[in-house]
Amino acid sequence: MMVILKFVHIVILSAFIITVLVVISPIIFCFMLFEYTKQIFQKWFSMVIGYTLYPALLFAFIALMLGVFDHVFFGDLDLRQGQSLVEACKGKNSIFCVTTDATQTDPCASGQGSVGNKITTHLDLGPFGKITIINPVHIPAYMLAVLKLMLFAFIFYLFSSSVSSFLAILTGVQDVGSMALGGISIGKMVSAAGSVASGIASGGASTAGEAAGKAAQAAGGAASGAVSSAASGASGGGGEGSGDQPRG
Repeated sequence: MMVILKFVHIVILSAFIITVLVVISPIIFCFMLFEYTKQIFQKWFSMVIGYTLYPALLFAFIALMLGVFDHVFFGDLDLRQGQSLVEACKGKNSIFCVTTDATQTDPCASGQGSVGNKITTHLDLGPFGKITIINPVHIPAYMLAVLKLMLFAFIFYLFSSSVSSFLAILTGVQDVGSMALGGISIGKMVSAAGSVASGIASGGASTAGEAAGKAAQAAGGAASGAVSSAASGASGGGGEGSGDQPRG
């Protein structure tokens, strides 16, 4: 999914760059009139052509990827006139044909529940209950088809990280693949959000602690002030009392 989003972002960036190049085209056309500035016009023209071909070649790569996945999933399926789908899938080692051969029906025309009931079985685990697994009879055929699909998916995933650089070399323009998605990572975004939340929580806790400390300090100061006042009053009263006694 992230690969598709990155490709879409590359197309949007290419369209934005072409828009900027078209906006400044009246100024660039003036540079064509002078020999000293003609190289600027040539560079601008090559960028327009390059960023026009960039998304087109990218869509060609996506079409190739989807075509390969379609061929791996459906196999070399050649449905002739008057031939049933079950007969056409005989001997074809693909996920679609293996499912068709196991259910003896068209998986697209059948419901998901009916197809699942025909190719799965229940395994009793005793006290842990029952789990649904693929029927062991179909596992060898499914295993080869799924491994083939996973292999092509892994190859295209590895190639998708360098396809933007390859297209940049092919078209002679700046690679916009490094700018696509801005290096955004979902894991980094979640980690950053967690850090911010913990910082806010710790900041709130420290603020509450500081407020409580200040309140306790103020209460302690008031109490000490009251004790001091009482002590000074008592000492003052004692002094006055001693002054009222008759002299011997």
